Amino acid sequence: MQRVLMVCTGNTCRSVMAKALMEKYAMEAGLELRVESAGLAAFHGDSATEPTVEALAPYGIDVSQHRSRRVQLPALEEADVVFVMTSAHRQQLLGIFGSEYAQRVHVLREYAGTLDSPGENPEIRQENSDHKSNNHTDMDVADPFGGSPADYRLAVDKIAEAVQRIVEAWRRAEV
Repeated sequence: MQRVLMVCTGNTCRSVMAKALMEKYAMEAGLELRVESAGLAAFHGDSATEPTVEALAPYGIDVSQHRSRRVQLPALEEADVVFVMTSAHRQQLLGIFGSEYAQRVHVLREYAGTLDSPGENPEIRQENSDHKSNNHTDMDVADPFGGSPADYRLAVDKIAEAVQRIVEAWRRAEV
């Protein structure tokens, strides 16, 4: 069983969304994954923000029972792949825990943008091309914390698209 760790800043918005969506799409695709989430600056035990709960509701996902946790070395060591929401998260994570984890830590949308899949989204492909020319922020999922409901919907939609592409690629690889 593949182990996936989703990481953002506070573990109350983006990584919560990514974990929940990865679990949903993996289950629908028949993939067995163990998905965890954590935050680089999380306070232990915080719940998902109300706008996060609301943004996931249209996907049929309830994260109202989520409790945040800070990323710890054991979680990083156990993960086969770690998805972060921004290139800054990747740099910070590797700065804290060491570059020996670099091969397994990926910016979520950057990773999704490198996958070949039927009906590939040209926006992600273009953003991936831009990223290769060092435009990292285009691949980041902006932190919606404290933002409008539209900010949360944009974040969850970007995460959902990336996670769907990843799950589909992994599903095809298992066949």
